Amino acid sequence: MFEKLESDSVIYFIACKDFIKIGRCKLRNLFGRKAQLQHTNPVKLKILGVIICKSEVDKKERDLHKRFKDLKHPNKWFRKKPELLDYIAEHAVDPKPYLT
Repeated sequence: MFEKLESDSVIYFIACKDFIKIGRCKLRNLFGRKAQLQHTNPVKLKILGVIICKSEVDKKERDLHKRFKDLKHPNKWFRKKPELLDYIAEHAVDPKPYLT
């Protein structure tokens, strides 16, 4: 059984074609955040996963931006490359079980 963590913050990975957005929000606001991004984007977005953070979400997001700075594109978007996809596969989880 999954623990409800709606008030926790997350680092999210949202894909759009050849790019991935790395950002942060409260877990309970994740689908609203995706909808905000979708509103200005003609391509269907997909949540690839989240990293649940009990603390220091700002620092963790900055650290990920630094780690993948060579893949950086404007506005917190990063090129979808194997090293970023591998990181997501290893560290992120599907958020849906935590929201039900």
